Amino acid sequence: MSQERTFIAVKPDGVQRGLVGEIIKRFEVKGFKLVALKFIQASEDHLKKHYADLSDKPFFAGLVKYMASGPLVAMCWEGPGVVKTARQMMGETKPADSKPGTIRGDFCIEVGRNIIHGSDSVESANKELSLWFKPEELVSWKQATHDWIYEMIYLLSDLTTEEGLKALNEYLKDKSYMHGYCVSQSDITVFLSIKQSLDPKLYPHLHRWHKHIKVVGGDATKTPNFIKHEGQECKILKENISYKSPKKEQAMKTDNSRTESQDSLVDNSDVVSEKELRNIKDDKDYDSQVYPTEISNIYTILLEIKPKDEEVDMKELESLVRGVDLEGLKWGASQTTPIAYGIHKLSIICTLEDDRSSMQDVLQRLVKYENYVRDVNIAAFNKL
Repeated sequence: MSQERTFIAVKPDGVQRGLVGEIIKRFEVKGFKLVALKFIQASEDHLKKHYADLSDKPFFAGLVKYMASGPLVAMCWEGPGVVKTARQMMGETKPADSKPGTIRGDFCIEVGRNIIHGSDSVESANKELSLWFKPEELVSWKQATHDWIYEMIYLLSDLTTEEGLKALNEYLKDKSYMHGYCVSQSDITVFLSIKQSLDPKLYPHLHRWHKHIKVVGGDATKTPNFIKHEGQECKILKENISYKSPKKEQAMKTDNSRTESQDSLVDNSDVVSEKELRNIKDDKDYDSQVYPTEISNIYTILLEIKPKDEEVDMKELESLVRGVDLEGLKWGASQTTPIAYGIHKLSIICTLEDDRSSMQDVLQRLVKYENYVRDVNIAAFNKL
């Protein structure tokens, strides 16, 4: 089930009757996440825009007057299938038709005082949210109870089977990480559970995620329990950044033994062969590229890019974004999501080494596409 957001409003009668806390409690106990909330006195002009689709109804004027008669609480709730579920929790428009246990079934009698409004579709939700909230007012955050509310697909699947890999591939279809906007212990746990090679044609989303975690996870993909959560940031422990392969350690021991044996003029039987030294050199070269002994100022960044208008081809926009080629910059997973009125936004992840290029350099390149880009926001910025 896809992640959605819906608009919920406690009407003036619900506020006057002290039901705001009860309504919020029902959504929280259900497991949905509160993304935004306002306690406001809405103007009639604003309410006419909200109820524009009912402007030809005989009750329109009375509805607007009633909604403007006192303060109301506007909210945005997030969760899988939240639009449909919220409508079921609210009950029918006519309280008499609402089942006991629903909000209107428990607290309302007349249709003109039915205390709550909720979006009736994802499209309506996007439209209403854009009317009541600015983009920066919608907060992205992770509930501490997230993993106790939602089943993680990898816990339910055997990742040694084709069925398990297919299930995980489908789960990652619209995700860059197991959850949230940065690498976490969940990603590392799953990464280490996958032992076989992945066919990009059979598992395109899983293959993309696997390659991404191998890069941004660093030594974490070799060492379990490597990630430590600090608030909303996910940081790789600095003391574990150095990696030595067994071959490298053996080479060091062998080299020391060789020196001692030469100095003491004793048997040189533990001197490695030319082939072994060549293998060790290749291993050192590999380690120096993939597991550097010092990593500093590497960031994983989530960018949200909004197009100039609804006519912009989002695939073409993404192609232009990925065409920004700077030293130390790597582009990762992306997705497009609807905002309102037919306009979509592009969310894309990148990693950046700021001693080679700066975020300012990236932004300057992006805003040059003025025929495509309206604005660029940094939604998440985490240091590895």
